Amino acid sequence: MQQESLGKIFDAFFSTKAEGMGIGLSISRSIIESHQGKISARTHEKGGAEFAFELPVIIVTGHADVAMAVRAMKAGAFDFIEKPYNDALMLERVQSAITYDQNNRHDQQHVAAIKACASLLTPRKPDGKNAG
Repeated sequence: MQQESLGKIFDAFFSTKAEGMGIGLSISRSIIESHQGKISARTHEKGGAEFAFELPVIIVTGHADVAMAVRAMKAGAFDFIEKPYNDALMLERVQSAITYDQNNRHDQQHVAAIKACASLLTPRKPDGKNAG
C-alpha cells in the first residue's frame, strides 16, 4: 500500500481497489472508537497493509476452568467472568476496563513524549561536559 493512502484509508468511501466501496474500514474505525478503542494501519513490507486495534477485553464464559482463565489473562484480557453474572458487576467491570485502558493510553503517550525529548539530548563527553 502506498504511504499516501494510509492517511486516507479510514475515510468513508476511500478504497485502493477498483471494485471496493470504501466503507469497511470506516465502519470498523467507528465501532472501535465508539468503544474507546484505537485502530491503526501501516504498510506491510510484502505489500498491502497491516492493521492493529486495541480494545479492553472481558472474557465471559459459562464453561471456564483455571487454565482457560490463565490463558486469557496472559493474552491480555482485562477480566474473566463466569456465567451467570451479576449485571451490576458486569457494568462495573466494563467501566473499570475503559478507565484502565484510557489511563494506560495516557501513560503510553507520556512515555512516548519523554522518549522523544530524550532523543533530542546531546551526548556528554567522558569528562562530563556537554558535547555540543
